[in-house]
Amino acid sequence: LDQDRICAICYDEMLDNTKAKRLPCNHCFHHHCLRRWVEKNTACPYCWQSFKTLLLLQQRENLIAQLNANNNNNNPPAPG
Repeated sequence: LDQDRICAICYDEMLDNTKAKRLPCNHCFHHHCLRRWVEKNTACPYCWQSFKTLLLLQQRENLIAQLNANNNNNNPPAPG
């Protein structure tokens, strides 16, 4: 089965009308399952990467994307 179709916390299928949450490691869970999980645990229930590490990676990716966008907006046209 596709890992995105099954919540690794409750093992129920992720239906199309289900409120889901995707972590920076790209694993999906029911929103209510993940909320309960993070109250007692400090890592993704599927891959066990720490939430702290995942947040740092996400912040890094966001910063790189912002820098790339700013760089593209600030580059003068090449002399031709």
